[in-house]
Amino acid sequence: SVRAYIEYDLNASNNGSLGVKLRHAYGRWYAAQGTLTAGQTWSTMMDISILPEGLTEPTVSGAIFQRQPVISWVQRIGMGFSYMAALEDPSSNDVFSDQPSLGKTSVPDLVLGARYEPSEVWHLQLAGISRRIELSTNNRDYAESGYGFALTGGVKLFEHDRLVFSYVYGEGLGRYLLGIPSTAGGAVDTTTNTAALRENSGGMISYKHQWSQTMRSTAMAGQARAKPLEWQ
Repeated sequence: SVRAYIEYDLNASNNGSLGVKLRHAYGRWYAAQGTLTAGQTWSTMMDISILPEGLTEPTVSGAIFQRQPVISWVQRIGMGFSYMAALEDPSSNDVFSDQPSLGKTSVPDLVLGARYEPSEVWHLQLAGISRRIELSTNNRDYAESGYGFALTGGVKLFEHDRLVFSYVYGEGLGRYLLGIPSTAGGAVDTTTNTAALRENSGGMISYKHQWSQTMRSTAMAGQARAKPLEWQ
């Protein structure tokens, strides 16, 4: 079967004014072997099932959260295991520079992951990313290799309660990680004409408790960090 989906809102500027923002626009092919997705949607690095409930999109630090163009393949291989592979938007605009810069897009971000979900009670997921961050500024080209991984999981406690967690680490994660500026993946020092990626890390934990059929609450805590470079 084939599905096409589009979703947008009127909160492009997030300042109270109306502006169209495209959220999702993708096609999806469901086959016996797996699922192929192409278009703009959630990054394959994400674990959607651990995001805590909220009135708006999640803002807890330490979780992977990104929508962008992707081409992904997800396949179940039995015994609760599945794997995922994707090529994603290679934008290098998540590196800080005090001079006008141009992010190049010669090599897409590569995401590989595996998930173990033997039942509805608990699951674990490990996803990794490899990036080639390239940009041109001050009449000079820079290129660095970034990477990262995200270990996530969740467990159902009692009848309706649920505990979830996330741990993220890498260099040059930038826009993928909630809680740090989107340009914190790296930096360009135009005084010495050098560039380097920053160590990015984070973690979060969330607990949802069901008080009754009509009332529930969620407590969460998270932290994210972009380690400064020596010259920062």
